[in-house]
Amino acid sequence: MKLNTGRHGENAGKETGLGIVREALCSYPQIELNGNVSAVINGSAGICEFEEDHIGVVVGGMLMRLYGESIEIVSLGPAQTVITGRFDSLSFDS
Repeated sequence: MKLNTGRHGENAGKETGLGIVREALCSYPQIELNGNVSAVINGSAGICEFEEDHIGVVVGGMLMRLYGESIEIVSLGPAQTVITGRFDSLSFDS
């Protein structure tokens, strides 16, 4: 399966091998988990909870909670949020 990675020109608006138009796919927040030690979130609306055992991040109109130990906010910006720690679980609430 080949994923269409073009953004302009002949590839603009074409569907990926998954049947999803690339522009629609790119409009969703992206969450990258690196093992259970870091999370990189692109497109979050901010952090709304920060407790000793979890952190809550608003993504795509939902609340994503990362539970674990030694949770730290490494960077927080309009484009990207990076969180580290030892994560035990992940949940989404609408």
